[in-house]
Amino acid sequence: KLNIQKQIQLVCVVSFQVLSAESGPRRQKTLRRKKREWILPPAKLMENTDYRHKEFIVKIRSDKDLGELVDYYLTGEGADKEPLNLFVVDRKTGFVRITELLDREKRQFYNLTGIARFKDGKKAEDDVPLTVTVLDQNDNAPYFELQMGNITEESKPGRVTFLNTYQPAA
Repeated sequence: KLNIQKQIQLVCVVSFQVLSAESGPRRQKTLRRKKREWILPPAKLMENTDYRHKEFIVKIRSDKDLGELVDYYLTGEGADKEPLNLFVVDRKTGFVRITELLDREKRQFYNLTGIARFKDGKKAEDDVPLTVTVLDQNDNAPYFELQMGNITEESKPGRVTFLNTYQPAA
């Protein structure tokens, strides 16, 4: 059994210890922001829209590019594979441009790879994927034939006939 004075001392000691623990260093390891190695947003482009006048449709840039130390390249279908040079990159700025109109009926997306190399040929960064998605524009008007038909009396419910045609854009 503790008397009142001992209880007060015990409370003071406990309170002091808690306060001293809270006023000490909060973290031994500080959090640091890690820079992204590439600045590369996803690209979504509308078909039949002329982007050729734009300075770039997407910009790739390495954080390790401190002046004119890094050259940029693109590889993949639409760059160095068929269809050739649909997408081109300015080696110095990393600006990716488009050279033709896109048609979603021909291709729905392009998988490209961005490459950054130092002047001596060594990789500045890991290669990064760049997917260009072609958004659909309703450029094919719907076509419906006039269909005459009849339904026999007392026909069983639930029978459905469906006709689907595909007509690619000319």
